[in-house]
Amino acid sequence: MSFSSLGEGSGTVDRILQPQNEPTTRGIPTSTVEVSGALNILAEVTSYVLLFLLIFGMSATVEPKSMFKQLQNKFAICTGVGMQFVIMPFLGFLSVTALGKRGLEHHVGLTLLLVTCSPGGSYSNWWCSTFNGDLALSVAMTALSTVISAFLLPANLMLYAHAAYGKAEDSVLA
Repeated sequence: MSFSSLGEGSGTVDRILQPQNEPTTRGIPTSTVEVSGALNILAEVTSYVLLFLLIFGMSATVEPKSMFKQLQNKFAICTGVGMQFVIMPFLGFLSVTALGKRGLEHHVGLTLLLVTCSPGGSYSNWWCSTFNGDLALSVAMTALSTVISAFLLPANLMLYAHAAYGKAEDSVLA
């Protein structure tokens, strides 16, 4: 079996010696890339499954009776909805506007608007449980904000994206 290497004449070897007849991807043997890719996929799937089990398990500890009772708490629900769908998107718009004057690119600004217009997720339930907060209220807000976001996320995104970038010919919104 013959081997090749880069930099043989210079006294330093720039890359690992490998057989000439073995296929490579960017200098790495293909068999290594396939194993590495499979391990990455396995690690990613495992992390998603574990995260799902954590969030589902935490939400399952809340009795439906307490969650529905929290949905009757109008002050808490209105405060949560107002923060998630009015204040956060507006703060995102202010950030995009302020940073746009300092050279923030449009695609980064739209990403920031998308994140700030999105509702809170299940991860807040974990924080709430960790710090002994009202888990029933957190689960109720997560459920309600997920339903409301089907309508308010696109509306907020359209409103603030047009306010921030207008409708120019070269705009990403055109």
